[in-house]
Amino acid sequence: MAHITISAPVGIKDNQLVMAIRSITGDRVSEISAALLSGLPLFDGDVFARPREESISKVMRLLNVLNAAQITPVVREAGRLISADILLNIIQSSINSMAEFDRLSDFGHEA
Repeated sequence: MAHITISAPVGIKDNQLVMAIRSITGDRVSEISAALLSGLPLFDGDVFARPREESISKVMRLLNVLNAAQITPVVREAGRLISADILLNIIQSSINSMAEFDRLSDFGHEA
């Protein structure tokens, strides 16, 4: 998977949302507020970067927080617009593949 960005539509002002996103990203309140107002990325990186579990968790929690706030995220893969559902399907597929790899490794199979 290529580079992913997740942003919100332009013009969102919601202090509770800012604090929820801050708890996920650790970014400064001013940066998150500016991103929500201007549509800049709240996540910008490779979902499957190491440590993979941390990146996947951050992306899934961010999507959940936006969904709970009834905000449709703007998701791009390598600059192309994709839906959050497609991203979640890709992540789930990857998780399933990792689990299968771990299962086979437990039986002594190598990749």
